[in-house]
Amino acid sequence: MNYTSLSDILTVDSIVAPKKIVASQIIRYVRAKVNKDDDSCVKTLYKIVDGEVEAIEFKVTNKFKYLHKPINKMKVKEHVLIAAICRGRDVIVPKGDTTIELDDSVIVVSRGETMKTLSDILRG
Repeated sequence: MNYTSLSDILTVDSIVAPKKIVASQIIRYVRAKVNKDDDSCVKTLYKIVDGEVEAIEFKVTNKFKYLHKPINKMKVKEHVLIAAICRGRDVIVPKGDTTIELDDSVIVVSRGETMKTLSDILRG
């Protein structure tokens, strides 16, 4: 990471930071392990924008209390975005009437929120 300023000089399109990749994998593993019996588990986690934002993929289980309910009926926290829902081979850009179903993969982007389960996106 000490050499990121060189990317501007050398016109490099992207930089791989092994330390950040390993840290993200460890965090993903720990969160998934802690919540293996919960309403969802973390499948993938990326820290982006200098670690200020998390993009997380959750696998939905039958313990998620908002199964089959429209997103506009959920009280989603500020700074949390349900970015996509993967259902089978379909990728859904969610709207207000979109529902979260069993075995969906839900991609959530958040700033300032540490989420261990899908229910952590909800207020109270």
